[in-house]
Amino acid sequence: MQDTTQENNDADKGPSPVFHITRSRVQTRAQEKAAVAICELPEPLIVDHERLARLQDLTVIMTEDFTVPHLEKLYSLFAQCIYNHRLEFDKTQLIEVRNFS
Repeated sequence: MQDTTQENNDADKGPSPVFHITRSRVQTRAQEKAAVAICELPEPLIVDHERLARLQDLTVIMTEDFTVPHLEKLYSLFAQCIYNHRLEFDKTQLIEVRNFS
């Protein structure tokens, strides 16, 4: 009678530890591949911090009177520009400030 009780207790414990170990190993392999891919970047990222600061200052000045919907549209445009330049390591063209006045 005790054998049946022990079998029920084993069934209530859930998945076997072997499943967790296998899953963990798969995740570890994927993490290792991702780490290697990150370490093998072919070029360094180039950002002109002075131009970026100028763009930020200009954006703040030009958007002082903007409403939330206008700011959301501007945010969307910035996000689209960043997405379009995501594969470039030289971000200087992305940060190019043009005078729209």
